[in-house]
Amino acid sequence: MSSLAYGYIPTLFGSSCTTCLRFEVAGEQVGWVPSKVASILSHYSEVFNSPRDGAITLCQNLDSYSRRSEAVDAVLQTVRKEGSLTCLKGWRDEKYEVMPKFCDTPLMCTERSATSLFGVKRYGVHVNGYSRYENGELRMWLARRSITKQTYPGKLDNLVRFCVFDNFTNFTLQVNIFVKCIMVL
Repeated sequence: MSSLAYGYIPTLFGSSCTTCLRFEVAGEQVGWVPSKVASILSHYSEVFNSPRDGAITLCQNLDSYSRRSEAVDAVLQTVRKEGSLTCLKGWRDEKYEVMPKFCDTPLMCTERSATSLFGVKRYGVHVNGYSRYENGELRMWLARRSITKQTYPGKLDNLVRFCVFDNFTNFTLQVNIFVKCIMVL
């Protein structure tokens, strides 16, 4: 089995895997939830079942994409207002699809800033650039994030980066890359 599959996580020095619970949606593992986060989520028993057998799951009555997405969003909005999870301060009103593997049908969606809470896979494209001078020397182009960005202000970054699920679902990946690159110019 691949070491990247959810079913097998190698024990690494300093890994927090032993303190995480599987996050399962509709019987499928879609991520890993830290025990601290699981204890907060389990207070919302109308959405999350109490941790059991090493997993935290959604309630059975949340039996569709929209029901799951709406219920989890309502919990996240409440937790965000309480301020107990700092990553939610970076709320962006951007939805990420949640599914076991890239080609699988999404089981729900969640706020981008919350994806780290659930340990779900995120798929994106990162583009960097370089120039080769006549003397053969390579120079890499570096971008710096805006000082007003919510996350990592002023830090070095990719020239172009976008989530595969950015609001371009009707276009091909090549068109998405082209559009994002043009936006940089």
